[in-house]
Amino acid sequence: MTTNANAAIAGLTDTGKVRQVNEDAILINSELRLYAIADGMGGHGAGDVASQLALDTLSKCLQSDSVSEALSNENIADEQALALIFQCIVGVNQSIFQRNEQLGQTDGTGMGTTLVGLCVFGDGKRAVSFNVGDSRLYEHRNDALVQLTRDHTMYRDWEEAGRIGPAPPRNIIMRAMGLFAEVDIDMEVIPMRTDAGYLLCSDGLTGMVSDEQIAKTMSDHQDANELTKMLVQQANELGGSDNISVVAITAIN
Repeated sequence: MTTNANAAIAGLTDTGKVRQVNEDAILINSELRLYAIADGMGGHGAGDVASQLALDTLSKCLQSDSVSEALSNENIADEQALALIFQCIVGVNQSIFQRNEQLGQTDGTGMGTTLVGLCVFGDGKRAVSFNVGDSRLYEHRNDALVQLTRDHTMYRDWEEAGRIGPAPPRNIIMRAMGLFAEVDIDMEVIPMRTDAGYLLCSDGLTGMVSDEQIAKTMSDHQDANELTKMLVQQANELGGSDNISVVAITAIN
């Protein structure tokens, strides 16, 4: 996917109104057709280190000749694309975990990060979505917003278990990159619809702005740059209690 007259891709990250440091990082690489957000956390105040390391490691792996050539082949099978990107994400987890090993923090108390992304492959009509944590991928189509990823949070587990007992805090995540030697990764191949827009975001947006308002804003703003600015502005107007990151794809092909 390349940015041209018929495509609009933009990203924006903001510290918000409360935090002193922005521990989010965003990635837009139109050559690789790779778009991602990482929301870092904890461990010697190195959440910003973890998030940037995650995106740097991911892009470096996908830039390798063997991987990039395979993903650009129009005849590549879904299973091969999934396997290639899976191995790159495993490498991301290992790179952060190795930093934690150096700090003597292999018990889950070290630095970590969420990771959500979209990698378009083949003929551009398919993409691999991937997610660890509570950053999200949405599809916006016919004015309706659909969350394509599942939040790996204690709150989501509580909801799925039937809401028994008091609700846990919404921001306790159950999976993150780099905290342990292995991590479960949600991945799937999705169609890239020419009549749809796509939004990646950290919980600094979704913790402040409702899905209904996000959908309306995406319907009202077709320009990706304007859309990202409006979403960040709305999150800040509602309190901006966390770092806010968005990557918007408002048209393809």
